[in-house]
Amino acid sequence: LKLKEKEIVPDLVTAAGNSLFLLVWIMVAAKEEWRSLIISAWLVVFAAGSFLIFRFTKRREPFYVYAGACIVFLAAATSAELSGQTLTIAYALEAAAISLLAYTFLKDIGVAENLLLLFVVPIFLSLESFTSRAWLTGIFHKDFSVLFILGAIMLGLGLFYWFPKEQIRRGGESVSLDFILFVVGSFYMYALLWLSLRASLESHDMAIMISLAIYTVIGLLVYVLGGVSNVHSARLYGGVLLGLVILRLFTVDVWMMELTEKII
Repeated sequence: LKLKEKEIVPDLVTAAGNSLFLLVWIMVAAKEEWRSLIISAWLVVFAAGSFLIFRFTKRREPFYVYAGACIVFLAAATSAELSGQTLTIAYALEAAAISLLAYTFLKDIGVAENLLLLFVVPIFLSLESFTSRAWLTGIFHKDFSVLFILGAIMLGLGLFYWFPKEQIRRGGESVSLDFILFVVGSFYMYALLWLSLRASLESHDMAIMISLAIYTVIGLLVYVLGGVSNVHSARLYGGVLLGLVILRLFTVDVWMMELTEKII
């Protein structure tokens, strides 16, 4: 790798093939009680190898290949030990850690943001928590923890990468992955509020009114702050949230309310 200047695609393909072959071999040949431990050991080897390769060659392509292998090994080791809601939370924590570690070591905001795509897996696994029957029995349960932890992690990372700080700002107001992650994280929190109020209050109409009122206040605050600070994405976020509240009111809720509630 140090001697080659341009063409290293065969080396990258070989590296990816070796890591995939090794993982399949472990999953097939290793005993179940040893599987996660063996995968974790090789995870350390690949992580150290990716760091050393980058340090000695200053080339990012092989680093990405071996770092990708580490991510796959980590996901495999986690799935071997955990399941259900616990697996979803673990994947979310791992995705956040991977993105932050990449930003810490590489100092590249673009790479760190691209790694936010790893949240696709825990988001997909968490979808069943929105419609779980556990919401019929109360608020605090595993599905509540899944939605809260995922929402908090995505909101935190979205603010960390998106909030207008000069040391992490890439410039411009284009919609980026960090902004999308922030929007998805806030959606999780809104859904959690909606489900929690419906589970705790006897009157579903009252729960809906409280939820929509909170959404309205948040939308107004973000819209006004975005206008004052001239942050177009924040103003867009607040405006869209207000629009969704109004759309929900006039198409669904207002027709099912009593006269007093309609006036309010």
